Amino acid sequence: MWRRLLALAVLSSWAVAAHAAIQIERQMSSGGIPFLVLSGEFSSEDDVDEFSAVARSHKALFVTFDSVGGNVASAIRYGRAIRTLGLHTVQTRSVNCMSACALAFVGGVARNAEAGAIGVHQHSFGIGGPSGRDDAVAVSQLLTADVIDYLKEMDVDTVRDQRLWHRIEGVI
Repeated sequence: MWRRLLALAVLSSWAVAAHAAIQIERQMSSGGIPFLVLSGEFSSEDDVDEFSAVARSHKALFVTFDSVGGNVASAIRYGRAIRTLGLHTVQTRSVNCMSACALAFVGGVARNAEAGAIGVHQHSFGIGGPSGRDDAVAVSQLLTADVIDYLKEMDVDTVRDQRLWHRIEGVI
């Protein structure tokens, strides 16, 4: 039980840089299609309601990203908002969508990414994360279960779509 609480605390509060919240940019394609760019790091401080309001007022049809990742829980909240709003997600290799950003990306009702445009890695913890190896392993297992549940919710076939989820070696 205590490990589940620790995992929830880490999931809801840990971010690589909590001060670097996601920025929302309104854009218009050359064909006049309104879209949004989410840039920066996902943070526990992010206001997903603001994103939803901007998406509605701009009448955005899709979202693209320029993010190296950040807070997993925040990225999942954005993904759910993207899905609720009925937005598509598009990602090119010319900008970053790495780590937790991939979770926001899968929120799109339709997803389109160039090969190699999305990068993921194993869980890592910064300052304030689990202190010991056993705690880190327990938290990682619980976070993985939460992410798998979210991916299923977003209709991602985790077996069929393995090509999306390559692993970059890192430190737990």
